[in-house]
Amino acid sequence: INVHISVRKWTGQALRVCQLLGKVVAMNDKQDIPSVQYAKFYSNEAMQFNDQELGDMYTKWRSARRKKQNTRSNPEFLLFEFPFLLSAGMKRRLMQLEDMESMWRQTFAGMMLGKIPFFVLQVSRDNIIADTVLGLLTANPKDLKKPLRVIFTDEEGVDAGGVKKEFFQLLSSQLFHPDFGMFRSIESTNRIWFNPYRLENHDLLPGYEDDSMVEFMLVGALIGLAIYNGTLLNVQFPGAMYQMLLGQFPSELGMKEMQKFDPEVARQLQNLLNLESGEEVDAMYLFFEVSYNFLGEQRTHELKKDGSSIPVTIANREEFVELYISYHMRDSVEKMSNALIRGFNLLIPPHLAVLDLFHPAELELLIVGTQDLDFVALEKLCEYEGNYSASSRVVRWFWKVIHELHQDQKQKFLQFATGSPRAPVGGLKELSFKIQRAGPDSDQLPSAHTCFNTILLPDYNSEEKLKRKLLYAINNCEGFFLE
Repeated sequence: INVHISVRKWTGQALRVCQLLGKVVAMNDKQDIPSVQYAKFYSNEAMQFNDQELGDMYTKWRSARRKKQNTRSNPEFLLFEFPFLLSAGMKRRLMQLEDMESMWRQTFAGMMLGKIPFFVLQVSRDNIIADTVLGLLTANPKDLKKPLRVIFTDEEGVDAGGVKKEFFQLLSSQLFHPDFGMFRSIESTNRIWFNPYRLENHDLLPGYEDDSMVEFMLVGALIGLAIYNGTLLNVQFPGAMYQMLLGQFPSELGMKEMQKFDPEVARQLQNLLNLESGEEVDAMYLFFEVSYNFLGEQRTHELKKDGSSIPVTIANREEFVELYISYHMRDSVEKMSNALIRGFNLLIPPHLAVLDLFHPAELELLIVGTQDLDFVALEKLCEYEGNYSASSRVVRWFWKVIHELHQDQKQKFLQFATGSPRAPVGGLKELSFKIQRAGPDSDQLPSAHTCFNTILLPDYNSEEKLKRKLLYAINNCEGFFLE
């Protein structure tokens, strides 16, 4: 395959090999724990295409699909018909091409009519959720695809990127926090999922009809806005969320899906299926119902009609497991998930051709980034200002301290310096990063301009002082400021 790609020559032979490889990928995906990482199927040769070549091929493929041509059997389109050959970074490049095409089409049209070429969102810190919801509901849907500019009420500062980053951080930290009630934590995975037992908020927008699901539309729109504006979100969803967003959520759910979603619940259900006698099953004293706590009150939900009076037996336990899984993963959260998807589709419509290229794990990388932090790569690309250079004494100390940090401290540093604890698709080598001299030795802490990924570092007189000041800064940073 790589030979064919390297000479830019697509043949029937290459097509047949891709079809065979596609079957291997499909079998690998069906395993509870894939034997081969999805990234292992990427073609190194395909990564050598420049944006012009990649964009031209993609545009031809997209056009052929719209004309309902048989793209599957055309060797020219094999990279897009067999997207496991394309890395997550390449798919991000294609998404950016789609984003730019849509963004600048809306921006140019607006400029011709004398309109503001940005989607401006003004919010107050004290009422950020309601202000954002109101801003989205009253906006022209076409304006949402313009570059985002955020203004915090009664605060000065031009949004060069950092204000926008803080907006996403503040909004997501509230919406995704378990105390807010929209999502619950899956203890066995430390990921969050819809909370079906939430107390509906009908006071978010007084006078707005049926606003109980509007918060979930906001979450979906937030995810779409983050993608459009190249901002990472600090949130951990299970893979099922990314399947939903891509329209790949399984129509039938079973133990395989539950094992990935909540391994502990899957283990308990499997234990039920493994019981060898009817007496053992009867001793579990289970019925076709789910019990839950709502504001201190014990409630039940029937999994089928009259389920509270139907005991689980050795004969019907498989039906119980099937209904239980379907209830937890889909049925109990259907209204919420549909609202979230509607919000997401305001920005990322389901007919967007590039979405068909994404594996759920790759969409997760696009939205939340990667925890694979290569600080050696970041050091190599770092730029310096204010008479600093790679050989400056304090710079050498700085990188020595950074490389010695453990993983969670490195994530805190990245949060401090860039506004996100993760690296974008492609890793830290995709970041622009700068260290700027902030005066001579002093007791001043290091600071950061997150909008420019720039560290302001005083010329400390010892490594010990640098480490102490840097650790204090990264462990106590909160919010964004402009000097």
